[in-house]
Amino acid sequence: MEINKKKYKQREVIEIINAYKIEYEAKLAEQKGRIFELSKENTELQNKIQKFKNKEKEMTSALIDAEHTAGEIKEKAELNYALEIERLKAFSARWDDYFSALKEKYPMYAPVNQAVEIKDRLDKFLKKTKKSGGAEELNQIIDAKTKKTSKKFDPKSKIDDYIAATEGNGFNMEEVLNPGELQLEDLCKELGLID
Repeated sequence: MEINKKKYKQREVIEIINAYKIEYEAKLAEQKGRIFELSKENTELQNKIQKFKNKEKEMTSALIDAEHTAGEIKEKAELNYALEIERLKAFSARWDDYFSALKEKYPMYAPVNQAVEIKDRLDKFLKKTKKSGGAEELNQIIDAKTKKTSKKFDPKSKIDDYIAATEGNGFNMEEVLNPGELQLEDLCKELGLID
């Protein structure tokens, strides 16, 4: 086996080393630049992660606060409902005698019978009700009869009825609606505001 050996001169060795050194320094500078960019990107990503963590903490805190507030609102609503039920029971107890007297005195009068029926249904509801729930049933009890008895408001027919009832007593609706020319002084004297 023949071994080929090549000899380099010192100048050539220095040139080769310098060429590799320049290439090495260029690559080193490139790698340092890349490391700097990655460090900067890493810092930005860590800041974003920290912001997300902070937002997550805020959202978690807000959810906990919302749940706590919802619980307080629910508890307060249940207490208010229970209080209203107790107030209705007290109202019902106070008016027992009144409704009984009305029913005895006016047994054929429809509004009294309807009021007594609503009161009886209310009493049954109050006896079986729990401390919470049943608001819809209570509304149905109260609204069931009141919707049937409420009539459409018609002011014109009421005025016409009033005119018909008071026509013979010297009251003229036409004069009221169209008074003609009025003197303020005469009007004040008529009303007794001035002498």
